[in-house]
Amino acid sequence: MRIPEGVIEEIQNRVDIIDVVGDYVTLQQRGSRFMGLCPFHNEKTPSFSVNREKNLFYCFGCHKGGTMFTFLMEIESITFVEAAERLAQKAGIELNTEGGTEESQSQRRLLEDFYQRISGSFHYFLTEHDMGAPAREYLRQRGVSDEIIEDFQIGYAPEDRRWLYRFLRGKNYSDEFLARTGLFSKRYPDVSIFSGRVIFPIFSPGGRIMAFGGRSIDGRDPKYINSPETEIFQKRRSLFGLYQSIKGIKEAENVVVVEGYFDVIAMFQAGIKYAVAPLGTALTEDQGRMLRRYSKNAVLIFDDDSAGLKAAWRGLEIIEKSGITGQIAVPEGGKDPADIMLNEGSISMHNMLKSASNGFDFLLEKAVARYGYGNANAKRRVLEALAPYLGTVESEVVREDYLKALADAIHSGFEAVKADLRAVLRKKKTRMEGQKATEVKKTSIGSDLFLMLVVVVNCNFYEKVRNSISIDQLHDSSARELYIALEDAYRQDELDIDHVIPRLESEDLQRLIFEKIATGEFEVNVEDLVKDGIRNIRSKALRKKREEVIEEIKSIAIKGSPRDALKELLSEKMYLDEELNRIKGDAQ
Repeated sequence: MRIPEGVIEEIQNRVDIIDVVGDYVTLQQRGSRFMGLCPFHNEKTPSFSVNREKNLFYCFGCHKGGTMFTFLMEIESITFVEAAERLAQKAGIELNTEGGTEESQSQRRLLEDFYQRISGSFHYFLTEHDMGAPAREYLRQRGVSDEIIEDFQIGYAPEDRRWLYRFLRGKNYSDEFLARTGLFSKRYPDVSIFSGRVIFPIFSPGGRIMAFGGRSIDGRDPKYINSPETEIFQKRRSLFGLYQSIKGIKEAENVVVVEGYFDVIAMFQAGIKYAVAPLGTALTEDQGRMLRRYSKNAVLIFDDDSAGLKAAWRGLEIIEKSGITGQIAVPEGGKDPADIMLNEGSISMHNMLKSASNGFDFLLEKAVARYGYGNANAKRRVLEALAPYLGTVESEVVREDYLKALADAIHSGFEAVKADLRAVLRKKKTRMEGQKATEVKKTSIGSDLFLMLVVVVNCNFYEKVRNSISIDQLHDSSARELYIALEDAYRQDELDIDHVIPRLESEDLQRLIFEKIATGEFEVNVEDLVKDGIRNIRSKALRKKREEVIEEIKSIAIKGSPRDALKELLSEKMYLDEELNRIKGDAQ
């Protein structure tokens, strides 16, 4: 689905980016810009800048930047179309889409409607149809109640691997559309990937079905299958059970993070209706930020094995980085919540949560158990293992308490442990900053790139530049990329920064532009900057040409070539000398 350019421009004209960002970030005006704490990473000093005039945001800390559309896409984990719909509603604009047919105009809505309908069919097969009897018996044996089946809209996909294809083709869905749904094998387009499985719909936070998970009921591998990613579904930004848990999370002011579908369901069966699970992957930073919108506290429950420990360690780092206080609960004897609920009941489930320990205490215990503390090397390894987690702790008071516990555990002095942690974190920060500097190439902005950055931030000067220099006179690859993007926008009558930036392939270059806008570096004496830039590039091109002519003159003198050729070259050198002197005079 495509949003007409005119509508996008109207949204930008009617909606103030300060109002959009201000719904999520407390902003304070500083001159022509607004500053606040970045919502995309934890920080104590504001480094998040919003420029109302340019309609852009940029963070000097994590280097995220973009328009009000990209801000909403990042913070809400939604698509461009969804962001445009929200902003259009805010502006009171009726959002019409472009395209030739109804299908091309609303592909996303077609997918959403399709998932809703097919989910209803799966649910019918589980609850009403004879073919669903084995799945009903399987869920009964696992202690899943009818109420839970309804709340989560659990379903069943028939055993016949080609039944779903025949059914949907009978409903006039095209092969092309079915291939986009993620429900069928790429190799065999008429074969369903979910046949003979219990089906778990995966909901967005707003209650739209985005995808499905399937669990085998006869022991076949793989045990679980998730829908592949589509235009409306990304695993790293989705959590099973979140939609059903939002109300409970807010009431409990807490969220329980478990490993699988049945663990979430077991929590609900026990009356703990604030549980979520990643979709077959480790907890991601996107999921951590999503949870932070609903709660400042979380309990992570993982298996007591090496894989579970690794996931717990990473999960605690992520939620702490997201601004969430984390606890950890490890079921005894290798059990998971689903087993505990089935065999021991809800009291054991609540007791497990009550026994949850502070996240740092858990990690400290595991680190000491692994490395010991009997010598200097062991103590150093414990500190280095805990440093990434400690580096995410925002509160200095809390961090000091953790450091005291660490110092006691490894029998070292508090000040020594504190100093070593600073050194480890400083080394890590220096390394990361060095990597970012290399990626963005901040230290290598030559005259070519400098001029084109000035122009892309002040697009009204591009016509003057294109009339003065050609792309052949630019030797920096990033400068040439900017020139091409500006020229394309100029020819399409779309010469503004909102249309130029999407034409750039380099994300590093985009970030560099956002940074320059945020600093306001190119807002003063712009005309002089452009004139100087043009003059520098033309001078450089003329000097290079002059050197080439001089080399040819020397060659002719050695070879004894015809005097006419030498006369012509001397004339050209004289012209180049005059041009260089003229440019030099203009600069004075």
